[in-house]
Amino acid sequence: GIKAYSEELKLNNLIFTGYRSDIPELLAALDIFVFPSHAEAFGIALIEAMAMQKPSVCTASEGVLDIAVDGETSFLFEKRNAEDLAAKIKSLIADPDKRAEFSLAARQRVLQNFNIESVTDKITDLYKKLTLSKEKQPS
Repeated sequence: GIKAYSEELKLNNLIFTGYRSDIPELLAALDIFVFPSHAEAFGIALIEAMAMQKPSVCTASEGVLDIAVDGETSFLFEKRNAEDLAAKIKSLIADPDKRAEFSLAARQRVLQNFNIESVTDKITDLYKKLTLSKEKQPS
């Protein structure tokens, strides 16, 4: 697995934490959230990081494209392209103003699109529209 591979490469700066119950505290300690997953149905971890105002670098792939906005909340990198990933991380590290901009935009995007009240309101509105359009149809 990944642990064996990291040992084979002699990477001694990785920590494999296993299950953690203190995710908010861990996210709070980050300057940049990197989400390199290339097979994600829906990136709940990304939403959590964005909710905590973390700028991010993410894979331009399904499950991310509905959440992160390239150049607004995050830098998106080409799937399976390590050089592009590294370049985007370096770019964000080097630009504190961009990190601050992404941070605010990330939080705002989550509040507008992914909080439970917003989602519930959108579903309720959809049901109302469907009900009204059905009532207007001739029997």
